[in-house]
Amino acid sequence: ADLPTAAAYAQPGVAARMIYVDVPAARIAELKASRTQPGKVFVVPRAISALSRPLAGAPSAAIAPFQRRAENALSDHASSTDREETGPMRTAETMIAARDGMADTISKIDKALPDDAARAQFAEQSRRLLDKADEAIAAQTDLEKQKAELQGNRYVKPEPARDLGPMITFERKGDEIHYHRHDATGALQTLAFVDNGKQLDIRDWSNAASVNAALKVASQKWETLNISGSDAYRETVTRLAAEHGYKITNPEMQDRIRELRAEFETNRARIAEGQGESDEKQEAAPMAREDKRDEPIRAEGPTSTAAERDMRLQDIRGRVDREAARETEQANRAKAGKEAKAAQTNDQPRDRSQGEAASAREADRSMEDNARRDMPADPRQSEQVQNLRAQQSRVLKQEEEQRRVDQENAARINRELAQPRRSDSEGESR
Repeated sequence: ADLPTAAAYAQPGVAARMIYVDVPAARIAELKASRTQPGKVFVVPRAISALSRPLAGAPSAAIAPFQRRAENALSDHASSTDREETGPMRTAETMIAARDGMADTISKIDKALPDDAARAQFAEQSRRLLDKADEAIAAQTDLEKQKAELQGNRYVKPEPARDLGPMITFERKGDEIHYHRHDATGALQTLAFVDNGKQLDIRDWSNAASVNAALKVASQKWETLNISGSDAYRETVTRLAAEHGYKITNPEMQDRIRELRAEFETNRARIAEGQGESDEKQEAAPMAREDKRDEPIRAEGPTSTAAERDMRLQDIRGRVDREAARETEQANRAKAGKEAKAAQTNDQPRDRSQGEAASAREADRSMEDNARRDMPADPRQSEQVQNLRAQQSRVLKQEEEQRRVDQENAARINRELAQPRRSDSEGESR
């Protein structure tokens, strides 16, 4: 019924109550007009009546359905942000557009409210909602002012970069390549940077190792680089460019790069000069080092400890296991989706994802009982498994190098112990 008629039915002392029913437009046809007042009173089916809400009491009941709509929309948006984002990341620009859309929806709801009291309460709640949106936009704007980027002069399809060291790993996410930084034990520290083809977004810009890895990747993609970001980030890039020769095009950074490059060259010259003097002293006194048998010289080996390498191998073992399970699940889904299509034709090509999954399972089995057993090389392996195999190979090479160093040190010590010491008197008689 319309509001005045409904209010008349719900007079005090009458066995009736006022409720609000939000009837979807698609279900308007299910309403039946009454015989006595066909233009004002309608019969509502039970399925729709179950959605009714009381209007009597606090004015907030009048806007409850609209509030639920807004809350549902917001909760859907909030839950979607908890899930992994596969599309472009949000920016202040996209957030402003979303805020404008929210304000437009609020305006439409306001016009549909039944009375001024409901509008006033809804306006207050809407204002708080939009204020929070404005705060989020301001925070995102401040964040983007500090954003660190490496830009080239053209789009280059993101491809995984190699030889970035054991601390930097990569992962494909849609059309992007995400690079992560790990510590000496192999534990994941943070997302270092993202290659989206047009530029590299540096997330871990305060860490020189992450920035240097990003500069290596960018230099492989483009001959010259343009830098944007905070002063601290630009100073880090300037130092790395002066030290490693990265080509930066920013005019305002050139003087600082030349200054630092001159410092590095001066330091290198001093080190080289000191090394030359050291070589001359060694030639003049070839026996000086042999006389210091109480201070044996040890060969240098890997800087990681045995415990750190063991933890690293166990971490790789776990990641291979998870990757094998993931690729197997994806391959099974792909196979199920293609069976119907394959049954309609005589051609049944081999699904590469099945081969990748089988290769991943083989790699997983190879490390099942011994994390130090080499993973087999297989051309069917996915990029993720190949990356893990390369990481395992580096750790095993470090262990082999450590064994070699230990053997050399042990042999040197044995030789020194086997040689008789010359007494002081023998030295004087000579």
